[in-house]
Amino acid sequence: MTVWQFVERSVRQGGNVAINVIVACENRDFLGGIMAESGRERCSWRWPQTDGYQVVSGPAAGGATGLYAADLAGNKCTVWRQIISRGRRRAVIFGGGHVCQALVPLLTAMDFTVTVVDDRDEFVRPDNFPAGTRLIAGDFRRVWSDLDIDAGSSVVIVTRGHLHDRVCLEKALQTGAYYIGMIGSKRKVSMVYRQLLADGADPVRLAGVYAPIGLDIGAETPAEIAVSIAAEIMRVITGRTGISLRDGVKQWISVS
Repeated sequence: MTVWQFVERSVRQGGNVAINVIVACENRDFLGGIMAESGRERCSWRWPQTDGYQVVSGPAAGGATGLYAADLAGNKCTVWRQIISRGRRRAVIFGGGHVCQALVPLLTAMDFTVTVVDDRDEFVRPDNFPAGTRLIAGDFRRVWSDLDIDAGSSVVIVTRGHLHDRVCLEKALQTGAYYIGMIGSKRKVSMVYRQLLADGADPVRLAGVYAPIGLDIGAETPAEIAVSIAAEIMRVITGRTGISLRDGVKQWISVS
């Protein structure tokens, strides 16, 4: 099967695909090498013969579309990653509290398919969410095999405490999600990061996490926080700056 047949099949089956292309490399034999990923499956052409690759740094280090630096079979390379998704975008939210209940309607209106996970039955009641929301009540450690998280998915972690957040983040780092965001103060985020690094988490993958989650718009209420999260997810998907649109045109305005 060629790479493009693999991509066509994956998209036809409703999957999301990450296409990685080597655009610069110490070993020029690897230039133009392609590796496509969908879930746990991979297909490649002229890609270095290695069991994996280590993402080193770059704007797309966390899994989004864009450039990233990688170590491929001992060679320093620059790789472009393009995310291809078919149909509606996917979001998985851990924690069904007030922020989640404000966020789900926004993401649904943005044409996401949304899954909400909580370990408390009362927080995944259908009357709290729009029709079509997938609701899962279960242990945060054990639900991952029931979730379809791939390169076109976003993971939002807004549980009721840092212990649950840590569990969810640890699991999320092992997925191919293009966006992972976690709520919390800078102090809490720093504490969780230190714990995960001590347990052997990949520091590059961890650096790609959006935490504290959301854009800096002064959000305080659950509804305001939901807007900041939805906007950040959209910014990551589109690769845009997230600045005010006014800032792109004010250079043409002269105020005397």
